[in-house]
Amino acid sequence: MIAPEMTSPAAIVLSDAIAQHTQQHGVDLAAIARRARMSPPQLQLLADGETLLIEAEPVEAVARVLGLPASRLREYRLAVVLDSLSRNSEYLDALFLEALSPIERSLVADAKFSQEPLGPSVWRLLDEHEMTQQELAEGIGMAQSALSRAMNGHERFSVELLETIAQALDAAPEIFVEYRLALIDEWLRQHPARTDELFDELNWEPTLAEYHPWRLRALPDPFDTAPRALIESLSEIVSAEGPVMGARVYELRLAASGLTETKNLRSLLNRASAAASRAGLIIDENESGDPTQKYRILRLPEQPSVAPRVLGGRRLWQVPPRELESVIRGTSAWKRGESVVRLQAAIMATYGFSGVSMKDAEHLNRCITRSRQGGHA
Repeated sequence: MIAPEMTSPAAIVLSDAIAQHTQQHGVDLAAIARRARMSPPQLQLLADGETLLIEAEPVEAVARVLGLPASRLREYRLAVVLDSLSRNSEYLDALFLEALSPIERSLVADAKFSQEPLGPSVWRLLDEHEMTQQELAEGIGMAQSALSRAMNGHERFSVELLETIAQALDAAPEIFVEYRLALIDEWLRQHPARTDELFDELNWEPTLAEYHPWRLRALPDPFDTAPRALIESLSEIVSAEGPVMGARVYELRLAASGLTETKNLRSLLNRASAAASRAGLIIDENESGDPTQKYRILRLPEQPSVAPRVLGGRRLWQVPPRELESVIRGTSAWKRGESVVRLQAAIMATYGFSGVSMKDAEHLNRCITRSRQGGHA
């Protein structure tokens, strides 16, 4: 994961911010806690860094009382990073490995990390060992009610307790999502600069390169053109705009002749495009899963396979799938593991429009689904 070039202002530790506020305004911690709608002991634990997996909402409440943007508080940045990791397994697993020492990393190199919550993971292991929840609770020396609350997501466990549970079930603790998250939490508290980098990255939106459209000029009807000249005209368009969808190339080539697409014209351009590919003049790739030549992505051999750019004269459905997936995965909404609706809104904001056609929406949703499934190889 690469940190963005732009960084946020230096973070302030919550305890220092509280101390400064109490000194300047003559109030005590209890008054701040009351205004933030929490108990003084809760605020004290938060300020002392003794809260398991800090949450953003209470830190935001305290920040409002202190008159600070929440993003200035280191605890808020940590909470945002942890919350994002809890919804984005790709980031979670990569950062978990980063947090380990080289020897620890080698020991888990072949581990298969589970993405299911603690409860289902523990129940599966209990079934495998023909063990009851009560027997597990007794084996690790804790009340069954406390174990049940944690398995139901109502209580959080420390790294040490999760290791104890894993040992009792003859399992590696890193299979638990909660263990990986808790270990990252401990590691990030010891590496605040890394927390800042991740926070900046999570709030960084992709910057798209300029799109260089082919300069339209008059060309003869494709049916009145020699095969070689027709192939060269298609290659010329690809040279300017590649990687580009065949549909966009056909549209431009026909517009240069004052024509619109017909079945016969499409068939002719399909044959010309395929011939250019066979001759090695262009590379065509089936990124969408649609075998139709018109929807293949065309580029010159020397052009990159993916080039995230502004729309230019394209419609969204004409953006090559790999290009759109790259933009999707660059948004803060993706990195934070947010919903499809938020991802759609983020893409629309990135490209600078407020509405899309049905065809655009279908293309976007297919690319979101493919990205969640791992994207293109």
